[in-house]
Amino acid sequence: MSTKPTFTDADFPLDGEGRTYHIGIKRGEVANRVLTCGDVQRVRVLEKFLDKKLCEVCSERGFLTVTGLIDGVPVTLLASLMGYPNMDFAVRETLAMVDGTMVCVRFGTCGTPSTECNIGDLALATECRGIYRNPDAFRKRPEGAPEPTTEERYHITLPVPADPALFNHMKEVLLKQFPDHLKVGCNFSGCTFYASQGRPGVHFEDHNEDLLDRIAAMPSATAIEMETFHLFDLADLSKGRLKAAGSALIIAKRATKDFVTPEKKAKLVDEYGKAILHALATFPIPEDQLMKDPACVWLK
Repeated sequence: MSTKPTFTDADFPLDGEGRTYHIGIKRGEVANRVLTCGDVQRVRVLEKFLDKKLCEVCSERGFLTVTGLIDGVPVTLLASLMGYPNMDFAVRETLAMVDGTMVCVRFGTCGTPSTECNIGDLALATECRGIYRNPDAFRKRPEGAPEPTTEERYHITLPVPADPALFNHMKEVLLKQFPDHLKVGCNFSGCTFYASQGRPGVHFEDHNEDLLDRIAAMPSATAIEMETFHLFDLADLSKGRLKAAGSALIIAKRATKDFVTPEKKAKLVDEYGKAILHALATFPIPEDQLMKDPACVWLK
């Protein structure tokens, strides 16, 4: 006899327990304050900073959700995995399980196009732009037609800002602890890791040779990664229910190709992660916008 759950409603599938199709969560397992990471192991590292762990859900697709308390405040750690589609699953399915306001802060890793940022700095996004590879620009063109420009092949979107109140709160808290290493500026999120972030490849005709220069020439370009833009984009479309901010540990200098050591990365994930978690826990949410369902694990 099959033990696989049965899902209903193809538009937003839920199983018989009310669990979502991809993340595997149900009402009461996600708090109003969410810290999202692309890496499951980073969630495992950060969960040690919870005063009390209340529940854990690991879905068949590898999404990990851990909810616990920090100074009595419910906080959820979510491994959203990598890329726009996974961020879409993570944000849409968690918001659907939360009443009121959801505050979501991303703590990721990134490269930097900037000569003013260094490996080990923490990039906090004032705003974010997406970088989308246009497949149509790579198709064969009629004879005599001009070759597509880089702008046609790789579209860089208009900027989407972080939530102002959340950004200012995060900046204030993090500046006190890391005054020499907090870098504030624009995040760029590629739809892929290789082509749309300007990484040259010998096996494909990516035609992205000047993409990194385009990004570096834009005002306040501090970070390049793969998820934050979609988080900000969804927040902008959420009818005011989702407040978003984005931070990322700089692990690579794109111009020089330098990369962080594993030891330094582990140390900084600890230091920055603990600070970001406590900043998230202290961000004020009005009482009438907090989840108070009896199913909430922090109310039992």
